[in-house]
Amino acid sequence: MKDKILIITGPTGVGKTKCSLDIAKEFNGEIISCDSFQIYKYLNIGTDKIRTEDMDGVVHHNLDFVDPAEDYNSSLFKERTKNLIKDIQSRNKLPILVGGTGLYLHSILYGLDFSGGKPNYELRKKLNDEIEEKGLEYLYKQLIEIDENIKNIVDKNNKHRIIRALEIYENTGDLPSKHLENFRDQKAAYDFLYIIINQDRQKLYENINSRVDQMFDEGLVQEVEGLLDQGFNFDLKSFKAIGYKEFKDYFYGESSLDEVKEKIKQHSRNYAKRQLTWFRRVEEAKWMDKSLYKSEEEFYKALTKEIGEFLKK
Repeated sequence: MKDKILIITGPTGVGKTKCSLDIAKEFNGEIISCDSFQIYKYLNIGTDKIRTEDMDGVVHHNLDFVDPAEDYNSSLFKERTKNLIKDIQSRNKLPILVGGTGLYLHSILYGLDFSGGKPNYELRKKLNDEIEEKGLEYLYKQLIEIDENIKNIVDKNNKHRIIRALEIYENTGDLPSKHLENFRDQKAAYDFLYIIINQDRQKLYENINSRVDQMFDEGLVQEVEGLLDQGFNFDLKSFKAIGYKEFKDYFYGESSLDEVKEKIKQHSRNYAKRQLTWFRRVEEAKWMDKSLYKSEEEFYKALTKEIGEFLKK
């Protein structure tokens, strides 16, 4: 019999953190973050990382364990998280995987790996030089010519993922999309309930915009300044996170804080759309739309019913 795990995911701004906290308390669980940027130390406000004082006694894993200057990937995440699941289950507690990074979630469930072997720094430099000379769009077109299916996986503006995909092709000879396209056919390692929380699009966007305003109120600008003062910079993978990369032009004196804020809102909304596109590929998922319930309480009651029935099976 496979061990049970719970997945709670959905687009950014939908309220996964609060919901998972309540679920963990009700079902004796521990939370494993599956967010590709909350792993980094010091990146707190911009990643909307839960504060220790707000955890309410619930144990959280996969937060604050990678230095912002380090290069981290889904393969390393997979091995670490599999060990965490094993440890949590050994203590008769429920592992609850929470986060919106679909690749990280599926690396656990289906053993997917987008790391493509060891970094090829010589190739990376060559590709970065090409971007400087010919633009990112040129490199993206090269990638699509190699692997047309990758356009459904890698965003045309995601420089890091474009370079990584080309690196995988160079290192392995495999099409980069091969790592992802057949995940439905692969056997999951766990007995899981995969819950995707969704919401009316307009309400979701309002939540995102409001959250970005709150981040600025809480000191996001000062957080980025502090990171730069520590020697971190915008070329790092960690600084590709929404909420940080948008500040580059501001610190170079080429944009205002109002423009930065609007860019973060826009990029967050676009990211939510991409997440939903990804999640629609998951045939086993249970979608739960908050907009279909009269209140948060009614939604939570339906959610706990689904989880309770799953755990009794």
